[in-house]
Amino acid sequence: LEKSTYRLTFSKPYVACSGQCAKLTYATNLTGVPHTLDLYTCDPAAVCSGLGLVNSCQSIDGTSVSGCCCSYDGCVTPSVNPTVGGAAGTAFTYLSVVIAAVYTLFIRQ
Repeated sequence: LEKSTYRLTFSKPYVACSGQCAKLTYATNLTGVPHTLDLYTCDPAAVCSGLGLVNSCQSIDGTSVSGCCCSYDGCVTPSVNPTVGGAAGTAFTYLSVVIAAVYTLFIRQ
């Protein structure tokens, strides 16, 4: 690839994941004030498909944890999500562990 390939422009913006994107969301009511943590990551397609999140979003029933995975560029941003899917299965609990770890590391400090 030529060096000019990496130049950022409006017509050619930087894409961090180049597909295989994920977003984890954790909503909480800390000290009476609502907060939402959105964590954007690049995940292997095998992880997303193992969680039942292929180009879709799902939430855990009865909790404030949700997630999205997609396999195309720019599919998960603060203003864009893939199509919302149905209720998640038990494999989706892995995402709740990640959210709990992030909460423990950053919010409770």
